[in-house]
Amino acid sequence: MSHPKYQPLLETALQSLRQQQSSDFEVIVEHNEDRTLSKACNDAISRSHGEYIVRLDADDWIDPQLLYLEANHLDSSPQVDCVWCDYWKTYPQKGEGFETHYLEYHQNQDLEHACGAMYRKEVWELLGGYDESLKYQESFDFWLRFRKAGFTSERIEQPLYYYRQHPGSMSTNVEERERTRQEILEKHG
Repeated sequence: MSHPKYQPLLETALQSLRQQQSSDFEVIVEHNEDRTLSKACNDAISRSHGEYIVRLDADDWIDPQLLYLEANHLDSSPQVDCVWCDYWKTYPQKGEGFETHYLEYHQNQDLEHACGAMYRKEVWELLGGYDESLKYQESFDFWLRFRKAGFTSERIEQPLYYYRQHPGSMSTNVEERERTRQEILEKHG
């Protein structure tokens, strides 16, 4: 998903896709200027032709093995509806004409992170996609509904996703995130 402030970061995300070990995938770039992130995701996914879905936000990037490993996991485990991975949280710092990233390893013990998880497109269809009324935490809502519907998931204990933490990113507004999560929890009982 792309917003004008993320345009300079988008090339890193796209480059990580060009470096994938797997070549059997499609990329849909959705510009998200006047819509919620949920609406942009739903629009992009509805246009996709693949059996599996992975979100990659414009300010993040993925390991060259992510698509290959996650797709193989789902191919060999038809009883599993989603697979997710651990991730690196990156803290970019501007240097003398270049940007460096400080990496912090995260064991993603629970399926709640929006990106880097691969799920079957039919699951998205059965759940009715992302809740377009939500401005934030659409993935938190999606995974709550995923569990409630009885879908299954498994974790790959390997960091394959690079989650960029920077000022102005949606995830840095902790107060808004927690308030929205509480509303979503109350909505789902």
